[in-house]
Amino acid sequence: MTSTTLVDLAQLEQRHPRLKGIAGFWQRELAPALSALEQERQAAVKTFWLRGIGGVVALLGLLALLIASFDLSSSITWIVFLVFFGFFGAWIWAMAPLTGVRRRAKAHLVSHLCGFYKLDYDAGAMSFPFEEFMGLKLLPSHSRRSMEDGIKGRVEGVPLELCEARLTRRQSNGKGGSTTVTVFHGLLLVTPLPGPPVTDPILLLPDWGRIGNFLAGLGRKGRITDLDADPEFERRYEVYAVDDKAARDRLNRALQACLLRLAALNDKTPSIALAGDKLLLALPRRRNAFEGVRAFRPFDRPEPLQALLDDLELLPAIVEALDLPPAAKV
Repeated sequence: MTSTTLVDLAQLEQRHPRLKGIAGFWQRELAPALSALEQERQAAVKTFWLRGIGGVVALLGLLALLIASFDLSSSITWIVFLVFFGFFGAWIWAMAPLTGVRRRAKAHLVSHLCGFYKLDYDAGAMSFPFEEFMGLKLLPSHSRRSMEDGIKGRVEGVPLELCEARLTRRQSNGKGGSTTVTVFHGLLLVTPLPGPPVTDPILLLPDWGRIGNFLAGLGRKGRITDLDADPEFERRYEVYAVDDKAARDRLNRALQACLLRLAALNDKTPSIALAGDKLLLALPRRRNAFEGVRAFRPFDRPEPLQALLDDLELLPAIVEALDLPPAAKV
């Protein structure tokens, strides 16, 4: 990513009316605290190298002692196992101070930038309605979930609520053991449904091909096959609904156009649910959102703002893509 200077931030203000005042906001609200945290980061980097070198020396000494004390032919497996987890533990120990100061810098940067947008920020996303997504089977089954970066408020008058989620599942690896796989990573978002509410939920799932659609449709009822669909919409989505007539009426060409504009904003096709007066979106992403600062890069420079602004500017882009009627903005 190219370097972002205060001049660049001033240029952003000119291109995006919503960002008016961002350069002054950086200097006034963000830079002072981040400068202090940068001093802590530099100290934490020194601690990282000292602990890292000390840990490596200790592990090498332990390895030499083990090799001298035990028969390698019978003990090599558990020696390798011990050394591997020793290096892993040493890395966590060395990174601990740096991880802590980075977490505080991220919280300061993201929460204040959300404040600039007049949005509420909850680092743990504790109040996000995750169970609504699972109740609609909009997300895959999983054994563990982690949620962060809960953001809530009004964007151009429209209420939005979102968070970042990572869902993982343990599965057999075919060798008597198991591995952890990520079954979803991305943004979850709840916003008003354009137009009138629906009585029964309507699900739009990405088209995964014949086999993928069969597996995705297991446990679901009412696959809609005779929808008057835009060719691009038909290529992207499989539609499920209990009331097929209501689904065909509700998913008219105008709403399809809104949802296609929405899908074009994401690097992967989102899963969508129309439920009552809500639109629930699961947007898979290739990268983490709302990260901002990095542990081994200075905190007191405005470069991280560009990626954060790109993430936050997704919200008004979603509102504009859906072309919500004025009634949804009151």
